[in-house]
Amino acid sequence: MQTQKILITSQKGGVGKSSIAANLAAAYAVQHQRRTVLLDLDHQGTSSKWIQDGQLAHRPGLLRAMPIEVPNDKGAGVATLHAKDGLRRAGRDAEAVIADLTWNDVLHKEFLFDFELVLVPTSLSPIELASSLEFISRFRSIFNASDRPAPELVIVPSRVQNENEYLEVMGRMDFPVAFHLAPPIPYSSLAQESYRREFFLHSQDETLRHAFVRFSNAIERFASLRQRKAESRALTISHRVSTEAGLLREFVAARAARSAPTALNPALNPALNPVALSDQVAPGEGLRVNGAGGRPIAASLVRARVNVGTAASLASAASATSAANAKAASQPSKLFAFLRRG
Repeated sequence: MQTQKILITSQKGGVGKSSIAANLAAAYAVQHQRRTVLLDLDHQGTSSKWIQDGQLAHRPGLLRAMPIEVPNDKGAGVATLHAKDGLRRAGRDAEAVIADLTWNDVLHKEFLFDFELVLVPTSLSPIELASSLEFISRFRSIFNASDRPAPELVIVPSRVQNENEYLEVMGRMDFPVAFHLAPPIPYSSLAQESYRREFFLHSQDETLRHAFVRFSNAIERFASLRQRKAESRALTISHRVSTEAGLLREFVAARAARSAPTALNPALNPALNPVALSDQVAPGEGLRVNGAGGRPIAASLVRARVNVGTAASLASAASATSAANAKAASQPSKLFAFLRRG
């Protein structure tokens, strides 16, 4: 099972970010039966303390907290390396990593690419919504990226008192990126009392309990859809690269067949078998064909696997190969001049 990596972040406190992180981690462990790590990147360690004190006794080994100290006074590079290393270690034996982070601009924006989902909690007050919109706008290049799989944004209406209101309010906003709108998390006076004692899944507030089950199911579904989309993209790119490489091999083989001497042309000399260009090119090094002694020769596009035949056939093929090598060493063919330009 591929690890789902989910970041809950905002640029300010008071929106229920740490409460959502701790309880979403508990929901992943209980509802979805995933080995889950709560990666706490906040200095206060609120969410990790909730996990440590509210351990699920009937779900041993499914949930643990990992607080990470991110140094904000040593530059963006060091801070980002610490955060990425913490995420890598958290995901080693986990099926889900829920990260809690109050965003600090000391981190590189590209850190968001390490996650499938980025959850931004917000209340419905005009001031909070304006702040959230400004925060999201700063990362539009990340969420709108097309050159690699981008994290998907999830807006989380938090501490909502009127569920009929949030759709109307969100519908009036003009967001710069596409996003998922999560089921709202209602306001509950019992939510504060739950801290470090119990999780929302076990709350005595039935409305809160059912709402959080609905919320966590939606997040798991969003993350699974994002993973399938990324896998589909990878398969599409792989197929396209494979097709283009196949066309290039056919082109190179055709050029080689036209320029090679008869004795070395596999189409005209059955003593020789064609070799796939991929056997001669190291992955990631581009198109490079090397012959004996490092000299590019037309003969290197074929493998001299001589069929069972007479000694005269062997001598003829060897003589032709030697002549082709000598000619290629003094005057490279147009084929390799073309390949060098490419």
